Amino acid sequence: MGETISTDLLRTFAAVADTGGFTRAAARVNRSQSAVSQQIKRLEEEAGGPLFLRGASLSLTPRGERLLAYARRILLLHDQALAELAEPKMAGLVRLGASEDYAVRFLPEILEGFARSHPNVEVHVRCEPGTRLRGRLEEGKLDLAVCQMHDPAEGREVILHEPTVWIGSPAHQVHRLSPLPLAVYHRGCHVRSWAAAALEAMGRPYRIALSSPSISAIRAAVQAGLAVAPVPRSSASPEHRFLTAGDGLPDLPGLTTVLLRSHQPAGPSDSLAEHIKRAFARHA
Repeated sequence: MGETISTDLLRTFAAVADTGGFTRAAARVNRSQSAVSQQIKRLEEEAGGPLFLRGASLSLTPRGERLLAYARRILLLHDQALAELAEPKMAGLVRLGASEDYAVRFLPEILEGFARSHPNVEVHVRCEPGTRLRGRLEEGKLDLAVCQMHDPAEGREVILHEPTVWIGSPAHQVHRLSPLPLAVYHRGCHVRSWAAAALEAMGRPYRIALSSPSISAIRAAVQAGLAVAPVPRSSASPEHRFLTAGDGLPDLPGLTTVLLRSHQPAGPSDSLAEHIKRAFARHA
């Protein structure tokens, strides 16, 4: 082990451990996959042995597990020190609204980075459908809201464009059933309305097998072979099968995600907004 270890190497190492792969880690640390591989190789040389077991998936070696515990503590103290020196008076409360699928997919990365930059700022997160979040923003109960829109008004702060996809279980043939069982969000959801209209237009019978505001519940129903589901692509998981017109399912419109802000004075919410925009940009 060398006398010092670069925090850049430790940050890349933690990103690989958290994401389970070099490609996703590269997006998180804003480096190429080859650069991440080189950094891990260099760190392993400094650590005196392998940090990951490489196979179908990456896992930590005992040496890697020991180093990861220290790496997290070092990075936390390092980032807190920089934040204290850069903005010692940044404090307060930020109220953020996001749907549950975005909370599951994006919030861990966003909140981790924001906490490093602004350790004295408190964040309140409310998970609700976009229609409710927009209302709460207008009522002054939120500072920021991440919402999906089919046709956002001009001037909206767009942070992601993505297709709407059909997902099913690779272990089941649910998409062949008639009527087609669907797992969908509650009434009022654009994606649910589009799916129903598209199936009706092609004359394909369907039934609602599960209705929930929770993406976790929808994913579980799909994985169990109870239904297929129309979802934003970012809400699909690697274990799901993408279904297309070849499987007898219609194309659906795409979704645009926007960042809505209240008319509060500049402060911690502006900084959190920048973290949100960078996180979504890495997944665009």
